[in-house]
Amino acid sequence: MIIDVANEPLDSVDFTPLSEAFEVGHRPCCRQDGSPFAMEVEHGEVRRGDRSVTLAFVRDISERKAYAEGLEHRALHDPLTGLANRTLFGEHVLQALASAQRSNESRVVLVMNLDGFKQVNDKLGHGGGDILPQQVAKRLTAALRQTDMIAKGCAVHALAGATRPASSGAASFTPAC
Repeated sequence: MIIDVANEPLDSVDFTPLSEAFEVGHRPCCRQDGSPFAMEVEHGEVRRGDRSVTLAFVRDISERKAYAEGLEHRALHDPLTGLANRTLFGEHVLQALASAQRSNESRVVLVMNLDGFKQVNDKLGHGGGDILPQQVAKRLTAALRQTDMIAKGCAVHALAGATRPASSGAASFTPAC
């Protein structure tokens, strides 16, 4: 039903601000072809006298959501290696320390440096030198458990990993090289 307010005095229609009258929610949905998309639904009620109408606005927010997720990923990951950056690593370490304190368990932080990286970079140039940290990141990531994290430190050649020991004894780490 459509309410025609064009010929009515403005005081006969209840114009409650949308932020108060409407609820907004995000829901997963499927297109007609079955592909999923993120949907924002805003709905509420508009009253005129003793009549009321429920309005709903549906928007596909897939692009906006993908853009926001991309921004978040770029803010928390190294663009060269795809590894977590210092910010995300710091958050992970703080969570790991809090968890370790609650459970009275230990955690391990392993800091690594790629010795001779400058010579590799000088000899092969930046394009060729980029391959080394990418390969190291790929191999270390493959060797870690899903609950572990490896992150890039402040320099291209510094990589750090945070992990929980595999057993109550010494931590084991076998690189996939």
